[in-house]
Order: sequence, then C-alpha cells, then structure tokens
Amino acid sequence: MTKGIIAVGAALALGLVGVVAVQQEDRPTVDAKLTGEILPVIDDALQQGPWSVQDGRWFCAEHVIEVRPAGDGLKVGLQTRCDAYAADLHEVGGQVSPVVVALAKEPYRVIRIERAQDGAAAGPWLRSNFSSAGAREVDRWDHGPLGEQVKNEAREAYQKR
Repeated sequence: MTKGIIAVGAALALGLVGVVAVQQEDRPTVDAKLTGEILPVIDDALQQGPWSVQDGRWFCAEHVIEVRPAGDGLKVGLQTRCDAYAADLHEVGGQVSPVVVALAKEPYRVIRIERAQDGAAAGPWLRSNFSSAGAREVDRWDHGPLGEQVKNEAREAYQKR
C-alpha cells in the first residue's frame, strides 16, 4: 500500500514538473533593448511592402515573437500587419502574417524576409520557422492592436504633408 502511494505521488510530481516546464516555454522571452535596436530596421524593410501600390504607401506594425541566433546574425520571428493606404486614408491593400527576418549584425540590416504561406501550408511553415513556444505565441496573438497601430501611423504620416 505504501509503495502504491509513493508511486502515485512520484507520478504526480513528475507530471507537475512536466506542466511547469511546458508553461516556462509557453512564451519566448525577448530582450527589450535588442528589440529596440532591430525593430526600426525591420519596420523599414517591411514598409517596402509585399507588392507595389499605386497612389499609396505601406504602413506596418510588428510584434516580436522571438529572436534567435543564426550563424553570424539573428533570426527574428514576428507577427506583422502591413496595410497600404492612399493619402485620403482609404485602405488599398493589406496583409497579416507571421514572418521570419534574417538579420546581419553590426550594423543590423535585413538579409531576407520570409512570410508564412496561406492555407494548409501555414501550419508546417510555422512549425519549421519558429520554436514550438514561438509557434504557439503566433497562434495566440491577437491582430486587433496591430491594425489600429498601422492606421494611426498612416494618419500621422499623411497629416504631416
């Protein structure tokens, strides 16, 4: 009987350790100072847009999900929203997508931007380009605040004219 209680207690303890380990990897930690250094470079590159827009320009908002070393540079996983606006603030295009940006270091510069594929291919792309915690964070991310941020950026830029 005592051995049975000990075995059950040990199994519960191992299960609890597993839950705590999963929760610790639940959200990737991102260094705020590093994010402040790399995000302007990434934002500039993303605002070139995924396609050309006549009589408008791209505005983007990003949420950094994770930053990982990659050779001599960095691999940055983000959730992005990029919308194209005409001068009258009429939205003429847009894209919400997780992206992975390859950065060279010192000075930081964008080498490559890879966007998630649409449809059924998005899941495998996400799992192969983000850590497991990063992929879960992308799945959880709410696009709402990014959309409002993009519209505010467009409003500010066009009011300065």
